[in-house]
Amino acid sequence: EPEIIARGVTMGDGEELLEEARARITKKLVKLAAEGVTDSAIIRNAIRESLSQLLWERIRRRPMIIPVVMEV
Repeated sequence: EPEIIARGVTMGDGEELLEEARARITKKLVKLAAEGVTDSAIIRNAIRESLSQLLWERIRRRPMIIPVVMEV
């Protein structure tokens, strides 16, 4: 499960939004894996864009998003 750390952001429905963000990240990772994407830069950019879109739709803000992809 993706780990999300939020700093300095106050959200009305914070826990619900974090769960939705985790679900969106998981969905994006599954899609990228199905397409055979292995480049970590492409994965980071896809996660950043997906989360940015979600946060803009829900809270109308554009916070800094720093995805960290760990290779195993």
